[in-house]
Amino acid sequence: MNDDGYHNLCNAVIIQAIKDHRSAVRKNNKDEVERIERFFRSRYFSFYSDLDGEDVLRRLKKYEDNS
Repeated sequence: MNDDGYHNLCNAVIIQAIKDHRSAVRKNNKDEVERIERFFRSRYFSFYSDLDGEDVLRRLKKYEDNS
């Protein structure tokens, strides 16, 4: 897989995790929310991105609170 394909895959994984988190929050599925938040805090997240997972969660929660 070329670099663009790799980056696209990594971005897709993160975007899906964000969508899944939003859905779990809307459904009040606390177990799913916790599981997804563990992913953002995990070493696996850092494999997919150079972003700070805690920062992504803070921004995501702020967005969800304002929705």
